[in-house]
Amino acid sequence: TVLLLCGFFLVQGIAVLFRNGVTMLLVLLADVGVFYVVLNGLLLKEKLKKGIEEIALGNMEYQIPLQGLRGENLKLAEMINGFHMAVEEAMKNERLKTDLITNVSHDIKTPLTSIINYVAILKQSDIADPKIQGYLDILEAKAQRLKTLTEDVVEASKVSSGNISLEYMDVDL
Repeated sequence: TVLLLCGFFLVQGIAVLFRNGVTMLLVLLADVGVFYVVLNGLLLKEKLKKGIEEIALGNMEYQIPLQGLRGENLKLAEMINGFHMAVEEAMKNERLKTDLITNVSHDIKTPLTSIINYVAILKQSDIADPKIQGYLDILEAKAQRLKTLTEDVVEASKVSSGNISLEYMDVDL
């Protein structure tokens, strides 16, 4: 670009110095060339701008047409076109993480429910030893705490994945 610009100024300078038909023709050709380069650059930038606008509006599948692009514009368009792949990969990873949390939480809740039920059965039986009753109380409290934590993990997973919608309401403080 710098070399082209220097060449353009050189041709303009020669035309000013010599002012004859040949130099005026060179100046006219140089002016047409500059006009073409500037206009083409604007059209290419408009393609990139349209692609960025489409992606910003949520059309993640939009692909910037690569024909006619060269150099840095081509690299930029390829990076923008590859952006949706990175977003899809991130979304896939987020879904996998959410599924893993949900499955692990479910797998923990199943035996935990059995533990809670067996503790309740043991507490209903007539156990005279206060020490064992104390152990059952501790076991029941810890099992309930683990159940609450597991449910909180599932809820947090749903919130982070967007599977839960919040309902706003006024609260009287």
